[in-house]
Amino acid sequence: MTDWSGYSIHNLSATADGKRLAFLRSTHHASALVGDLDDNGNRLANSRRLMIDDNINIPLAWTPDSREVILSSQRAATRQLYRQALDRGSAAQPITSSSGMSFYMARLSPDGAWWVVEGEPVGPGKMALYRIPIGGGAFQLLFPVEGLTQYWCTNRTANFCVLGRPDPGRHELAITSFDPLSASQKDLIRIPLEPGSDAGVGLDYAWQISPDGTWIAIAKRHGKTIRLVPLKGNQARTIFVKGCSDLVDLNWAVNSRSFFVSALGPGGATLLHVDLEGSAQPIWLQPQTTSFWGFSSPDARHLAISSESRETSAWMITNF
Repeated sequence: MTDWSGYSIHNLSATADGKRLAFLRSTHHASALVGDLDDNGNRLANSRRLMIDDNINIPLAWTPDSREVILSSQRAATRQLYRQALDRGSAAQPITSSSGMSFYMARLSPDGAWWVVEGEPVGPGKMALYRIPIGGGAFQLLFPVEGLTQYWCTNRTANFCVLGRPDPGRHELAITSFDPLSASQKDLIRIPLEPGSDAGVGLDYAWQISPDGTWIAIAKRHGKTIRLVPLKGNQARTIFVKGCSDLVDLNWAVNSRSFFVSALGPGGATLLHVDLEGSAQPIWLQPQTTSFWGFSSPDARHLAISSESRETSAWMITNF
């Protein structure tokens, strides 16, 4: 019926007599950007794209020296991990190169020696977490997970990682700590959620552990608050982000004292630097972006940004 390439087709609807078919035709764009932070994180300058091509490129982490960004990109049959320096004109270098495995996420281990990555075999096989040496090399199995799962690692001092498992039946997000070397796991905390909501990846909530390991920050998407759930004896807090009512995502700053928060508004998508009192400083605006987030380099001098957009038009086919 069509011979288009480079588009996705969805929301099909046919008339009762079967003579007309309406649908949406969309093109998805995902770009990785980097910029320089100034004024204690309140200003972003010199933003530019990494991996200048038409692939869906997603920034995931920084190298310990803050000189390279780790990205995922699908340039062939499987999605692989790459590292790219901040210098203009630099080329992305592969970290993984497995034709039998796709990799979707990567976090730096607390000791800075490993990448903790989420991978899925081509064909039969379960998604799992693996570790890869920081310089690249063979991946080593940690443990299987049930589908795409959100996880984070703290800094070297706190020295642990966490994995989130949604429990829709109990309206909770179960947080488990794990050791990226021994793969040992331990139940850490359960966070209550609103009934009917889901904390699965990309769904109703954004959450992250603070780099110092003392808080879990969690925000219900399209709301205006960030909950701080204590892990080490503090009192729970709720932060009202001032002047914003449509939060999309959040990432802690490296000092565990503020966030980089993405939000939607009448002017488009805005990236905010938000302190623990809820004061928000806009640092980046993109009118047509639909999904995005930003996270700081370890030295707090740079910000990596994932920016996604979609071009959509309505079509109709007749007499088919």
